[in-house]
Amino acid sequence: MLADFLRLSPQSQAVVVLVLGSAAALVLRLALRLISLVIGVLGALVPKRAPKRISADSEISTGTTTTTRQAAAQQPKGVSMKQLLKEASKGKPGQHQDKHATSKLFITGLKGHTAEVTGLSWSPDGTQLATACDDRTVRVFSLADPTAKNIPFRRKELRVGVQDVAFGDDNSHVAVQTKGLVNAAGLLMLDFSAKPEPAEEWSEQSIHSKLPGLCLAASSSSKGGYGVVASCSTKTDLRVYSTAGRLLGSMDTGGLNNYMATISRDGRWVAAGTFTSDVKVYEVGFDRLGAFTGVKIAMSLKGHKSKVFCLDFSPDLTKMVTASGDGLLKVWNINVRYHMDEDPKVLLTTGLSLPPGQCYKRIAWGPDGHIAAACDRMVHFLDARTGEVVDRVEDAHDAAITCLEWSSSKLRGPQGVVSVLATGGLDGRVRLWAAPQKLV
Repeated sequence: MLADFLRLSPQSQAVVVLVLGSAAALVLRLALRLISLVIGVLGALVPKRAPKRISADSEISTGTTTTTRQAAAQQPKGVSMKQLLKEASKGKPGQHQDKHATSKLFITGLKGHTAEVTGLSWSPDGTQLATACDDRTVRVFSLADPTAKNIPFRRKELRVGVQDVAFGDDNSHVAVQTKGLVNAAGLLMLDFSAKPEPAEEWSEQSIHSKLPGLCLAASSSSKGGYGVVASCSTKTDLRVYSTAGRLLGSMDTGGLNNYMATISRDGRWVAAGTFTSDVKVYEVGFDRLGAFTGVKIAMSLKGHKSKVFCLDFSPDLTKMVTASGDGLLKVWNINVRYHMDEDPKVLLTTGLSLPPGQCYKRIAWGPDGHIAAACDRMVHFLDARTGEVVDRVEDAHDAAITCLEWSSSKLRGPQGVVSVLATGGLDGRVRLWAAPQKLV
């Protein structure tokens, strides 16, 4: 083959060399590509070794650069799940630090709520407190000693929302105003003495013709020998039930919108504050033998010039306090012969100790001549004789106060046995406050 190549002319030899060189280059390129492909497949099949960990305490030298344990210590640390849950809980209602309870009147805060508190009620003997929470849970706290480190409570979680609560005939039965389908108000009775968990005794759905409920109030007694429950809607509907679930009366308050309803402790009077300036007071009637005779209008409190946001009966059942958008607080004498058309008398009219345009939204007449009133986050303690503010807590809650009520009996506080006020708010907290010691 070499002899044949040498016989060729110089031009032919050059062509042969060029062709053979090109073919050799092509073969080499294909061979290199095949080798690269084989190495890639083998690399995928053989597991890689984990990189060697370097302790933060070791010293690593590379050329003239040295990485020390100080550099390792500067690396960011991981965040544990426990830390994440703790941080997340800070924004939940009722879980953040109780930083506003700095008043000398503060007794304690009740833990366990995970959403806005929408209602509360003391038991007939004043030692149990029921709360309604927007987490669909009703809780009952045992408060014979509010200063105890751990305050026990029982709870009942419902399938529907909870708007308000009110104790029934005794310390075990709690009436609940619920939020049903499309927030239509319902009413049920829970027995907290049942084991292993509280039991439902009876229930009624859409008690206000598919309207939402506003509030609930109850008395543990009446001339009929049983408790009475008053349920109020956001419009003009007001209904009265026995604690056994019997509908006693259905009234139209005629005030465009209801703002609050309450009931006297003896179950005789039911009153509602509405958009109009008049307050309607109804009597739950019984004959001499205790047979129920009906619910009828007894009197109207006329004197305010704007909507009445809140009201309450006095403990001795002879008077009523009202607060209105007209900037006035009034105390009325309702111990009158209304059946002889004798009108209630205004005993006191005074301006509200609030900035212009603001009004008390919740009010409660307590023992020892105190009236507690709430506006937004603040609580004022008033002298029932003069209407003057004798003490106040400006930041009683972190958000607006939704409910407040006095215990019917005195309980232990940090400074002795005192009258106790419970407040609940949109901050998911329930707090207990001692009444001011002296009226000045």
